[in-house]
Formats: sequence, C-alpha cells, structure tokens
Amino acid sequence: MTITQLRYFMIAAQMENLSGAAEALYITQSSLSKKIASLEKELGVPLFDRKGKSVRLNAAGEHFLAGCRKILGEVDEVLEEIQQYSETGDTRIRIGAEGEPGLLLAWMADFRAAHPEVSYEIDSSLGSKENPDINEYDVMIYPQSHRYDKFKGYPFYTETFFLAVQENDPLVQKGPVSNRDLNGRDLVFLREGEDRYEYPCQVCRALIIKPGREHFTDSELLKRRLISEGIAAGFVSSEMAELYQNDRQIRLLPLISSRFTRQMMICFKRKKHLSGLAAEFCEYVSGRCSLTET
Repeated sequence: MTITQLRYFMIAAQMENLSGAAEALYITQSSLSKKIASLEKELGVPLFDRKGKSVRLNAAGEHFLAGCRKILGEVDEVLEEIQQYSETGDTRIRIGAEGEPGLLLAWMADFRAAHPEVSYEIDSSLGSKENPDINEYDVMIYPQSHRYDKFKGYPFYTETFFLAVQENDPLVQKGPVSNRDLNGRDLVFLREGEDRYEYPCQVCRALIIKPGREHFTDSELLKRRLISEGIAAGFVSSEMAELYQNDRQIRLLPLISSRFTRQMMICFKRKKHLSGLAAEFCEYVSGRCSLTET
C-alpha cells in the first residue's frame, strides 16, 4: 500500500465517479480502476458499491476513508516540516550583477544584521556570460537592454558615469566634459571578458570617440592607480564615486552626453525555487523599493 494509492482512493471517494476522478488525476479510468481494485485486494474487502461508472463508499470504505484522512494529514504535516528544514538549511544568497549592486549593498548589510547566518555569493561577471540564467542566482542586477529582455525585471536605479582625471588635468577647470573633449585623450577601461568591456567603452565606440591611447585592465584598483598617476583618464560609475572621491589626486567630472547614463534593473528567481532565507531576502528588498514591472 502506497501514499499514492491512498490519495487516488480519496479522490475517487470524494467524486463518486471514476471517470471524473481519473480526469482530475490525469490518468485513464481503466488505470484508476486497476489501482483501486489492487488496494481492495490488498485489504481483502471491497470499499465501494459500484453501479455503472458511479461508485459509492460502503461501510468499510467510509471507515477506511476516515483513516486515510488521518494518515495523509500526518504525512502532509511531516512533509511540510521536512521542506522547512530544506529551505532553512541553505543560508547562501546568490547575486549576479553586471554593473554595481547599488542600494542592494546597504540592504544586504541590514539583512545580515537581522540574519547573521546568511552568506552572500556575488558574481560580478554577468556581463561576460553568453546566456545569463536567473536560475543560477536568487537575484540579478543588470542594465536595461535587449540582452536581458527575457527576464521579468523591475527598474532599480539609474547609473550615471563621470570622467575621472588626475587633479592637475586641464579639464578640471573646464567643467562638464563633452564628447569632443574625450577625443585624443588616453583612456583606461575595465575588461569584463575576452571581448567585453565596461559600458563606457561601448559608449565611446558607439559615439565614434577616438582616444589617443586605450589602456585595459581587469582590476578596479589598478584602473584607479593609472588615473591617479595621470597615465590615463577613466570612467567611474555613480555607485563607485565615493571610492574615487577619497583619492585626493583624482577629480570626478560630469559628462554632457546622456549616453553615459543607463537604467539598471533587478529581477528575482521564482519564489518556489528560492530557499526560505533567499525568499525572505527577496521580499525584504522588494519592500524597500517600489518595483514596477517593465
């Protein structure tokens, strides 16, 4: 006797019609009839009075139904408890990002204060992945673009870029930087993959800006050193601005072109696929910001 047999029996007993019960269970009527006959054979007593396609519980069936409800109720309760163990056992929250996490970092700190058991895994290489997959993460942060159209994303924050130059650079006295000002300048960019570079590099190429020299590095720290030493100018996200502002040798200048601004999006894995802690984190983030699907 199996749990499945008991559930099939309960459906048939409640509907009093094998055809309708089979349809509800997505099996054939003959298959359901065989399962009930096998159960009756195992018990050694018929459970139904049959009349054509209709079935009605007899006295033995009524007594057995009451027992089934009790047994399956206890089974469901245990399964629910086991599921809770499974959900709370995973304390990791996986975050994939192209660009900076923005406000998420502060909210991660607040959430950890309330849940010291949490551990974060942050993958900042989202931009270098050929086919990003939300199933690899609990939360994803990415720029609004056709590349991510398949995801159910919500506007999260607006990312603005500044031009970072050495403090003695003549542009410091000029004010907002135009595209023309960038022509002929040595620029340093972050390399995010074999053929992928940070967003400002893509913008410069789209606007046909021609730097004097292009320098590349996969290190944010090294990029900042190159700028502070006056080797090249570079682009800095509004989310990274504080890091550069703390360097007395660097000045951040606004850029005139609106192309150096982009909308960042956030999306979450489906709740049924989240661990208990990850689901709580996603609800916490959703509650901290107004999310409207695009």
